[in-house]
Amino acid sequence: MRKLPLAALVALLATVPAAPAQEMQPTWFTIIADHVDISNMPAYEEASREFTRLFAERDFEGMSWVTITGPELGYTFAIPGVGPTDMAEMNATWSAAMTSLGDAGARLQAKSDALVSSREMYYLLLRPDLSFRPDAVGFTPAEPHRTYAQFRVLPAKVAEFEASARAWADAYGRHGIERGFRMYQYVTGSDLPMYLLVTNARDRAHDATLSAQIEKTLGADGAALMAKTGATLRSVREMSGEVRPELSYPVLSGGN
Repeated sequence: MRKLPLAALVALLATVPAAPAQEMQPTWFTIIADHVDISNMPAYEEASREFTRLFAERDFEGMSWVTITGPELGYTFAIPGVGPTDMAEMNATWSAAMTSLGDAGARLQAKSDALVSSREMYYLLLRPDLSFRPDAVGFTPAEPHRTYAQFRVLPAKVAEFEASARAWADAYGRHGIERGFRMYQYVTGSDLPMYLLVTNARDRAHDATLSAQIEKTLGADGAALMAKTGATLRSVREMSGEVRPELSYPVLSGGN
């Protein structure tokens, strides 16, 4: 999103099994999260909308981000396909875009930066091998509500945790469950190893309904899997957010 210094990769990536060519491949995401005080949110959103509008008018190639907002997430910008080795190229692309936007872009960036209380940046890696129907969990206005489960895994239990994730995916398939989930791996941060489970829904009520249906369908299998996964964890943090099409670039109009 913004011009960033090159970030040091502070954690080694666990071995990722190769996926068949027809399946979704592991994908890097650069995540930038702006945390804004409640009193500053209207002004921040106004600046962000104007900033996105300027980008849409120029139709810049080679740049994209999806914005998700939530109480714990702040304003989170997910930049797909950009990892640690891509930062120099991303910074160069961003600098060229800002030069093209001129004074208007610089003014809006300065305005929004002044409203930010703190900023995070980290890398996620999509793990299709630990996911179920990951292509069904996209950034889509049709199902903008997103539920997150942040799993802090015991370092000695990483292999067991990943095995349990695969077991969940297998159980979903055997029981004919259609709802997909994506599992991401945090590759940077101060509290590793950590993973992020993501699901989509129309809203909170729809999410609760789907979750209850899945729990009922899985029955004893689900309870056994829950115990197996729980034995690998230090803690779990649940969060939620909403995809914001109007603050994303290109502006989202539908699909994944």
